[in-house]
Amino acid sequence: MVELLEIYDIKGKFLGIKDKKDSHKEMMNEFFKTGKVTKQHKHSKVLLLTSEGKLILQKRSKWKGDNPGLLDKSVGGHCFKHESFDFAAVREGAEELQIPTTVVKKEEFMHAYNLIDLKVM
Repeated sequence: MVELLEIYDIKGKFLGIKDKKDSHKEMMNEFFKTGKVTKQHKHSKVLLLTSEGKLILQKRSKWKGDNPGLLDKSVGGHCFKHESFDFAAVREGAEELQIPTTVVKKEEFMHAYNLIDLKVM
């Protein structure tokens, strides 16, 4: 399956669309050759906290190609072509946790925080 990513330079200038596998290979080759990375693509990352304030992490599969067996963010992944960070966060939450998620504005979150006893969650 081809997974298309939006590629940017380090300053955020859009460079084009590229297949994820090709992009990763090109970036790894550049890094090992020059010690630098000059291109990037968007990722969405979500950190989950318990009501006690403990961070929930996941352990990567030992069969993953990159960083096998290491601890990783709670939820996250690539933003595919034309996906916003928020949409990718919701999609990744559904894929990785099989739970419905949403993204709210900071003001809405603070309103909920002030109304709801988060210890019940």
